[in-house]
Amino acid sequence: MLEMIFFYFQSFLSGIIEFGIVYYAYKNNLPIPVLIAVGCAYQFGNIIRNFNVKKLGLIVNILVLISVFFIENLAFKLITLAFIISWNLQMTRDVFKSKSNTMLKRCFRILGFTSIFFINYRLILFIFVFSIIMLLIKYDEISIKNKINLKINNSDLIMLTHQLHYFSYCYIVFVLLLDFNMPKILAIFIFVLGWITYTSTQKILNSNMNINNAIIAHFLLALTLILLGVFHNSSFWASVFWIITGFFGGTVYILKNYLNVNCYISNSHINYIEDLGHIMGALISLIVYYFTNSLIYPILIAAFFAIATSLQLLWKGRKYE
Repeated sequence: MLEMIFFYFQSFLSGIIEFGIVYYAYKNNLPIPVLIAVGCAYQFGNIIRNFNVKKLGLIVNILVLISVFFIENLAFKLITLAFIISWNLQMTRDVFKSKSNTMLKRCFRILGFTSIFFINYRLILFIFVFSIIMLLIKYDEISIKNKINLKINNSDLIMLTHQLHYFSYCYIVFVLLLDFNMPKILAIFIFVLGWITYTSTQKILNSNMNINNAIIAHFLLALTLILLGVFHNSSFWASVFWIITGFFGGTVYILKNYLNVNCYISNSHINYIEDLGHIMGALISLIVYYFTNSLIYPILIAAFFAIATSLQLLWKGRKYE
């Protein structure tokens, strides 16, 4: 019981860190590429825990702990803290993950998102220290049970493009909402609504596994993203389209089921593909914004990946029906 309390508490903290450090960077007027780089750092910490490098993790923790006291560059501090806290939390959470309830885990993560309005540097450091303590307590239990298969097969691309779509625009939309002339707490609430709609899709569809639902949803998702790009200067329409994307993107549970049941892909490998899509999507967002200096193009690229996901399901997935 106590272990699961720690798991859900860490899920709550991961929600705070994932977008909280981005928000803290925004409050300190750091440029948009730095904000996205913070997101990339978090996602890199997320994926690296798939590899058996936990000893290296201890060394990196010591180096980061020293650097936060001696290096004054705020951007460097936030990027390194996002990376190492993510790595620590994900490594220790994996010890309890098999016993957890997915819906409850998502609820605590969303609760973390709602709390980022109160983020400050002391809270970030507190979470960093807490993550180190948990890492030391659970260090001997952390293991890579199955060697990750780095090979990406054709079926993996379905999940990869789905994750690419989301993480190539989510940090952009977060910044977009914060830039609108509205209270920051309202902007954060609207952002969280997009996650609530994402989480509620499976419930709304009564866990229906019909792949046609995912095909149609991803086509509609692409259309909604195009509209989001077109109306990105309108706080009302940008908010509405962002919230709607959550409903369509929430059909990801259908993708997982098909990869599990019909393509015989293990959950651990699916998790790795998801993590890979997260970091690749965030990097694409960073690169595209850096070279275009525009919030529109990452959103349109997200629409492309949504269409790509739908077409793959149409081409490959339906043969399993």
